[in-house]
Amino acid sequence: MTPTFTEMKRTGSEELLSLTTQRIERYPILKAIYDDQFLRDLVQRKNDYDNLLLLWLVAYGSNDGQMAAALFQDIERNLELFDEDDRVLFGRKLKQWSTSSFESTIVELEFAADYIRRGYSVELEPTLPNNRKGEFCITKGTLKIYFEVKTIYKKAFRKDRAIMDELSDRLDGIERPFALSIDIKRSFARNQTVEAARCIAQQLRNIKAASVGQTFSFAYPQYGESIVEIEAKRLPDGEEGYVSGYVFGGGIKGDWRDLRSKITSSVKQLHPDYPGVTIVASYDLETGEYDIRNALFGDLSISMHSDEPVRGQDRIFRRDKNSRLSAAIYCEKRLQSTGYVRRLLVYHNPFAERSLSPLIFEGEDVLQWGLIRQGDGTASYGRVR
Repeated sequence: MTPTFTEMKRTGSEELLSLTTQRIERYPILKAIYDDQFLRDLVQRKNDYDNLLLLWLVAYGSNDGQMAAALFQDIERNLELFDEDDRVLFGRKLKQWSTSSFESTIVELEFAADYIRRGYSVELEPTLPNNRKGEFCITKGTLKIYFEVKTIYKKAFRKDRAIMDELSDRLDGIERPFALSIDIKRSFARNQTVEAARCIAQQLRNIKAASVGQTFSFAYPQYGESIVEIEAKRLPDGEEGYVSGYVFGGGIKGDWRDLRSKITSSVKQLHPDYPGVTIVASYDLETGEYDIRNALFGDLSISMHSDEPVRGQDRIFRRDKNSRLSAAIYCEKRLQSTGYVRRLLVYHNPFAERSLSPLIFEGEDVLQWGLIRQGDGTASYGRVR
């Protein structure tokens, strides 16, 4: 886990500045990008719950430190593949400290660097016929492919994260030690955090020292529909209290409608005369194969005329729309031990104007789906690699 915003907020600005400076000292390219003035400006935003870059730069603890080191080592290693002009372009993007912008840049850098290693020429921010800029394109021989990168980061998740961090911040100072488990309901509004924390703290103060080891459950508000429920285990005096976990009512889940919106908007940014690929990555969401299939092929629904679920019309892969999209890649990142493991799910558009060979995307932990031609001239959509 990365450090909490509460830890970061309570650390002095000069100490944070020292930590960020130490973090990038060993990375010459990043050190040039994250100069002293930028780091000072970044530290001044330490109270922003969306400042993901600062959170990584000041990662605390051995495990957090190893993860942060692995992240920045990968960034430095990938940047080494580019010339000075391209480093300047990536440097500008890497200074975008918010979660969605920083994550999107990391994904773009990873893919562009992968294709350089595979012998492709990479052009960053290519100019499109409408004079807009694309993300990047790759070239090898007569083949040229344009890529767009989109990050799924739900606003609801950002709100939940902010509530979680604010509650942690306010409950961290309670007078007596408790292990807390907090269930936040979907009806919880951000502006209720202060009052909720005050009432929770009052309930905890009413739990006597003689109840060490016992678990207590209560809710806020005490009457009517609760917006937060708490389980508190009383710890012996002298021990430090902590929040053992959060649960958000309804869960934090990806949504194929968000995926569909992101992918269809990216199609408009692809070059109309060349194959185009959209890369979609999610940050801390449980989006997966079910969601991407619903986005690309339409929602599953029950038909009156069939016992089997059928795909709806609201889909990305269609004969009459989005045909410049050759493939959609879902970049699935999962936290393991001290780093992230990446798996790619590649979906070839069966209605694409310009199809691409699966060989272009092959690699370890890459799964691909596309049209499978049969000997009788028919075709079905399935696993191709």
